[in-house]
Amino acid sequence: MRSTFGGLEIARRGLGAQQIGIDVTGHNIANVNTPGYSRQRVELESTSPLIYGGSRYPLAVGTGVQATAIARMRDSFVDEQVRKEIHNSGYWEQQQEVLSQLELIFTEPSDSGISEALTEFWSGWEDLGNRPEDPSLRAVVREQAVSFTESVRHLYKQMVDLEHDLDNKLRLQAQEINSLAQQIADVNGLVAKAQAQGAEPNDLLDQRDQLLEELSKLTNISVLPQAAGQLNVNIGGISLVSGDTIRKLTFSEPEGVPAVIKWEGLGREVDFQGGQMTGLIAARDQIVPSYRARLDDFAATFITEFNSIHASGYGLGNQTGIDFFQGTGAQDWTVNPAILDDTADGLSLLAAASNPDSSGDGSNALELAALREKVLAFSSASGTVGNFFGSLISSLGVESKNAQRMAENQSQLVEKLSTWQESISGVSLDEEMTNLIRFQHAYSAAARVVTTIDEMLDTIIGSMGLVGR
Repeated sequence: MRSTFGGLEIARRGLGAQQIGIDVTGHNIANVNTPGYSRQRVELESTSPLIYGGSRYPLAVGTGVQATAIARMRDSFVDEQVRKEIHNSGYWEQQQEVLSQLELIFTEPSDSGISEALTEFWSGWEDLGNRPEDPSLRAVVREQAVSFTESVRHLYKQMVDLEHDLDNKLRLQAQEINSLAQQIADVNGLVAKAQAQGAEPNDLLDQRDQLLEELSKLTNISVLPQAAGQLNVNIGGISLVSGDTIRKLTFSEPEGVPAVIKWEGLGREVDFQGGQMTGLIAARDQIVPSYRARLDDFAATFITEFNSIHASGYGLGNQTGIDFFQGTGAQDWTVNPAILDDTADGLSLLAAASNPDSSGDGSNALELAALREKVLAFSSASGTVGNFFGSLISSLGVESKNAQRMAENQSQLVEKLSTWQESISGVSLDEEMTNLIRFQHAYSAAARVVTTIDEMLDTIIGSMGLVGR
């Protein structure tokens, strides 16, 4: 027969196990609003029984309960799916942001855009063709040309500035990847130390998973479990984090030089394969330059065709052979300084006439205005000036709308996966309150067992000794 004191040990174990349950439940409740926190659950297991009695009728008497682990409610498959879609979402969000910025730069359609300036420019030449010797109309045409070319140059400069901004952002995000990698490596080291001591560092694991999600938004990563609870993180097949060490990303420092992100010590360019980094690189090296090149094509063709007609005409003083515009493209497109500096009465250098000594001849001005409807051979396509620029704006609108749609779709997908993830690892206050009551009652019952055994011992010690006196 076992000792009466054995019951106290069972009660003690019960009190300890239920206390741990209450502590874990309280920890869950305290972190209900903590980003990235995973619900924890205490794992209870009955302790090994004691065998009493003879070999014929042995009795296995239970010895109580023990807490064997504090489990973290997390599904690695769901986590991987969330990270995968987060990096796709980061790519399309970056595309949408850049294309929206381009739409703001072009400001089309609006009263202050290039289309409106171009319309006024053509109208000015049509009016001059009807009254070629009117000095006020000549002044208006010149000012409209100045306004038009300034708008194009300003638009070009804004796109160049946008490329520089994207390059600076790329450098900053490369530094952020290095920072996140170092934090993950630090947590890896702490996890290894904790597990070496036999502990399961659930809160550290939550912190690491949160860092991995932040890193996934920047680029596509592969996560490889290692010994002692550590993780290796790869980008494009090359290790970014290996245990508690990292391989940093490097980039060119000089201003004005596009950043090329490379692996430190390897000299190889990083293959990001998605996320905001890929979106940034595509925007800086492809999207913005493509629209800048099309604007350049628009300006260069316009300059050549317009100058060809203008140079064949005659001004008020029978001057001929002068170009109206100067420049090679959108970046340096200006009105000819000779025309800008023309102070002669009636701005004589404007070639409105097709023939010399033709008073009231505005046919060349009308031919210049008719260039509006002429099909020109641009480098990328053929069409009228208006159609070419309109096609550029339409293309931008379509790309922007597509990026917006893809970003919204990815956002909804990430939201659904996050909801799935939350259903597994999120804290439910209703469930925790139920657990709290359950553990509280179990704790009270274990305490009652102590009281009962105490009364039994009091009977044995204080009462049985009086028999026979």
